[in-house]
This record gives sequence, C-alpha cells and structure tokens, in this order.
Amino acid sequence: MKRIISLILVALLVAALFVGCSKSDPVGTYKIDMDSMIEAMKKESGELKDKSNEEIKDLLKQTGMSEDAFGLEIKDDGKFTLEYAGEKEEGTWKLDGSKITLTVDNDPLECDYEDGKITMDMGGTTLVFVKK
Repeated sequence: MKRIISLILVALLVAALFVGCSKSDPVGTYKIDMDSMIEAMKKESGELKDKSNEEIKDLLKQTGMSEDAFGLEIKDDGKFTLEYAGEKEEGTWKLDGSKITLTVDNDPLECDYEDGKITMDMGGTTLVFVKK
C-alpha cells in the first residue's frame, strides 16, 4: 500500500512539473486594450486626469487613433505585424519565459507576455495588447 501511494505521489509531482514548465503560445491576433492605454496617458499628462475614458476615446478617434487603428499579429513562423495609428511594422519575435522580444530592422523591443497579454512601452506610453 505504501508503494502505491508513493507511486501516485511521484506521478503527481511529475505532472505538476510538466504543467509548471509549459509555455503559453503567443501566436495569434491581438487587439489594443484602450482603457489600459488611456490610464497610462492620464498618469503621464495632467491635462487628461479630469477627463473620463470615454471622453479621451472620443478625442483619440478624432485623431484617427481608435481601437481599430491598433493591431498585433504574432505568426507561427517567428514573424509579426504591428499596426498603429496608420503605421505598419513587420519583424520577428522571440519568446523567452515571460518576455517576448519584437525586433524590427535589428531594433529589439522587449515586452512582457503573460496570460494572453503583451505589454510594451512605445515612446513612454504603455500599450497593452490582448489576445482575441
């Protein structure tokens, strides 16, 4: 009986190790989390602190920066496409633990990757992309 319990415990330990070592797959299409971006903008700009998120979204739409203006696609061939404010960047990506590095023209941008979210700093503004 002790041997059976020991074998069960070893099997559970091995299973837990495999689960703990598994990596989530970043491949997919992402959309911008506008509320996260707006909160970051509010922290950076005193002028926006008193405005609601909806007011700021309306202001951004007037400048062509709606949710539809931002997109990120991580492809399974190691390439990605980032669209923002009418610009399009293409490059390569690499996942290392909870860090995903997006590289365009030999210029790497290290981002955080966790729970289907990619968080990046773009010129002082934090952008959060959420997997669709």
